[in-house]
Amino acid sequence: MEIDNIFLKVSGSDVIYPYDIHEYISNSTSSFHTDETEETLISSSIYCVVDSNSYPSSSEYHDVIEVTPTQSGSVYVRTYSVVDLTAEEIAQVNQSRWDYLREKRDKLLSETDYMALQDTPTLSEEWSTYRQSLRDITNQPDPFNITWPTKP
Repeated sequence: MEIDNIFLKVSGSDVIYPYDIHEYISNSTSSFHTDETEETLISSSIYCVVDSNSYPSSSEYHDVIEVTPTQSGSVYVRTYSVVDLTAEEIAQVNQSRWDYLREKRDKLLSETDYMALQDTPTLSEEWSTYRQSLRDITNQPDPFNITWPTKP
C-alpha cells in the first residue's frame, strides 16, 4: 500500500476524510511499511480512496465540489456534486467574463485603429460597421454567448 494514497477513516458514525495516514503510523504499535496490506488498514477502519471514473460536467454558473466518498466493496470512491453558484458568485463570473471580452474587443479595435485616423482616407462603411459592432459587444445579454462581427 502506498503512503501517498488518499485515505478515509470510519470512526463510529463519523467519517474522517481525507484521513492523514501519518496519524495511523504515529499511533501504530508496529511500523508502517509500504507492504502494509489493505486488510490491515481495513481492520483499523481505514480505507483507500480511489479516483472516480467519471467527473460531472458543469457550466459557467455551477461548481463541482468533492463530497464524502462512497463505498464500493473494500474501497471508497471519490464522489462529486454539482452545486449552483450563489448570486454573488454568478455576478463575479459574469464580471470576469465581461472584462475578458472587453480586452479581446479592445485588441480587435486596436488592430484597425490605423484605418480610422484623421490623416487616412475615409473609413469604408464596412469597416465602420465592423468597428461599431465591436464596440456594441457589451450590449449583448449573455457574456458566454457572444456573436462576434466578421472582419470585412
